[in-house]
Amino acid sequence: QEVALQLAAGLVVFTILAVCMAAIWWLRRRYLASQRSLRQVKMLAHDILASMDRGVVTTNREGVITSINSAAIALLEVDFECVGRPLASISPPDVPLVEAYQEVAGKQVAVRDRDFNVDRAGRVLRLRVDGHVLKDPEGTSLGCVIHLRDVTERMLMEERMRRMERFLSLATLASGLHHEIKNPLTALSIHI
Repeated sequence: QEVALQLAAGLVVFTILAVCMAAIWWLRRRYLASQRSLRQVKMLAHDILASMDRGVVTTNREGVITSINSAAIALLEVDFECVGRPLASISPPDVPLVEAYQEVAGKQVAVRDRDFNVDRAGRVLRLRVDGHVLKDPEGTSLGCVIHLRDVTERMLMEERMRRMERFLSLATLASGLHHEIKNPLTALSIHI
């Protein structure tokens, strides 16, 4: 009877051990699946940011760069190793990113349509900077998201449109002036 009790106790211990091992195996599979899913989501987010023509720079609450996409690297002429460094280290004097960050972080409001001219290899570019508060799902501020756009072509197109509008109004004025001068001259030539 003592042997039977030892066998039963051993069987219970073995069953508990088997159940624990199965639970550990199942939890490990779930953990690995969630890690794989997390990697896929991160890669998708990276691919989305890399394919954007707008520059995107994110910072934490202390103003340290947490991510930067390829468009921002090209617009700011920096390298990818700037992640983990302060925003001030990549902010050129002609594009005051730190000022936009400080305004967003300090007031917790968005900064929109700040335009700056930058000289890139002898060509003047017009950059537009927007800044937004980066929040988690609960609404807690995590840092700042800064968007950069090259609006040079758009600004040139708008300037051309304004010039064309001025030329059109000048043409309308000339046509009216021609009419006003022609009528008295016609009457004068008839009398002569």
